[in-house]
Amino acid sequence: MGFSSSKSDISLFTRFTTTDTLFLLIYVDDILVTGNSKNLVQDFIQRLSYVFALKDLGTETQGLRLYSSSSYFVVGFSDSNWATDLDDRKSTSSYCIYVGRNLISWSSKKQKVVSRSSTEVEYRSVAAALANII
Repeated sequence: MGFSSSKSDISLFTRFTTTDTLFLLIYVDDILVTGNSKNLVQDFIQRLSYVFALKDLGTETQGLRLYSSSSYFVVGFSDSNWATDLDDRKSTSSYCIYVGRNLISWSSKKQKVVSRSSTEVEYRSVAAALANII
């Protein structure tokens, strides 16, 4: 079908032509298909349905919406709250990553260790965001 595997994610496959782009993300028994042409995506899903039993769980009003953009800069934001859990004094780190104006990744979780300062908490949060970007 002309797809190439991604070097950064083993579950991501891409197909680029001079006019169209198609992305295929496979995770266990879930498949996400998107591209720059609605007809191309629908045609690909139709071709898959000839071989596999498919169930379409998405609609145009559900799911993660991706927008066309003239800028594809990767931008990350991080934040943390120092020692907010009164029981174990662990901090919470959170971050979100954008490509252009599209949110592509986010996280908010309690840190595994107790940090000694708010600076250490912020550093851990930035490190987690940067690891996700790379």
